Amino acid sequence: MKNLLLSALAVLSSIAPVCAETLFEGSQPVTWANTLQIGAEKFAEANVGDQLVVKVAPGASDVIELKANGVWLPGSVLTRFNDRTEISAFLTDGMRNTLKTYGLELCGPAFTVEAVELNTTDQIIPQGAVWFGYSWVDGGWNTLEVFKTAFEDQNPSKLIINFTPEAEDSTFILNVLTAWDNDEFKLFGQTLTNQTSVEIDLTTLPKTLAQYLEGGNALMIQGHVEGGNSFNINSVVLEPYNSETGIEALANEPTNENVSVYNLMGVKVKSSVSRSEATQSLAAGIYVVGGQKVIVR
Repeated sequence: MKNLLLSALAVLSSIAPVCAETLFEGSQPVTWANTLQIGAEKFAEANVGDQLVVKVAPGASDVIELKANGVWLPGSVLTRFNDRTEISAFLTDGMRNTLKTYGLELCGPAFTVEAVELNTTDQIIPQGAVWFGYSWVDGGWNTLEVFKTAFEDQNPSKLIINFTPEAEDSTFILNVLTAWDNDEFKLFGQTLTNQTSVEIDLTTLPKTLAQYLEGGNALMIQGHVEGGNSFNINSVVLEPYNSETGIEALANEPTNENVSVYNLMGVKVKSSVSRSEATQSLAAGIYVVGGQKVIVR
C-alpha cells in the first residue's frame, strides 16, 4: 500500500506550481462537528487547472472530505490520509464554479489543518472533465471514487476515462460501478489491452447515469493490472448528449402501461402513471419515461 501511495504521489510532487496563494495558515483542528471554512471570496480568481493543496499536521490517518454548501465538492474524491501530510485536487470547471459561489469546507473525523493553498499550474484539463488527477493502478484492485455531485445537472452521452501513456503497454481489468456486489449498478467491466482511454456509450445502457448513481455516493473506477506497466487514471470526462445525433424518443405511443418519470438528475417527477399521460404538463426538456429517454417539446 505504501508503494502504491508513493508512486502516485511522485507524479504530483513533480508538478511545480507557477505561483501559489495561501488561503489559510495556522493550526485548525477539524472534526465532523468543527469544519474549517474558507470563504468564496478567496476563490474569486481561481481558474480551471489550479491545484488546491491542503497541508495537515503529522499523524492524520483517516479521511478528509472537501465540501461546499454542505455537500461534496464537485470533482472531489474519497481521500484517505494514510499518514500523509498533504492532499491536493485539480480544479475542474464544476469545482471552480462551486468554490466561487460557496467557498470551501474541510471536513473529517480528526486532523489539524496547517495551511490551504491555491497553486497556479500549467496543467491542461480536458474539456468536459469532471475529475482530473493521478490515481494509481497496479496489481492491486485500486479504486478511484468520484463523488456523485460531479455528475449533477449533466446530460452525458459518453463517459470517457483517460489513462497516462504507460497504459499503452498494459493489460488490465477496468470496472466502473456505483455499488459493490450488485450488477444492476455496474456500467462497465472489461479486460483492456494497450489502451490509453475507454469510452462508455451511456445511451446504450439500461439506466441513465443519474439512476446508476442512486446506488451509492460515488462513481467508482476500479483497476487491476494483469500484465505490463502500472499507470495512472488521469481524467474522467463527460461528452454531452446531443439531441440532433443522439437517441430521440417522442412520447406519442399511448399504452396502458404504468411508468415512472425521472428528470436527468434522477429525481422522480411522476410515479405510476400511464405512458400516454407521462409527459403531460411537463416543462420542455429531456426525461426518462419507463427507462427510455424522451424529449418533451
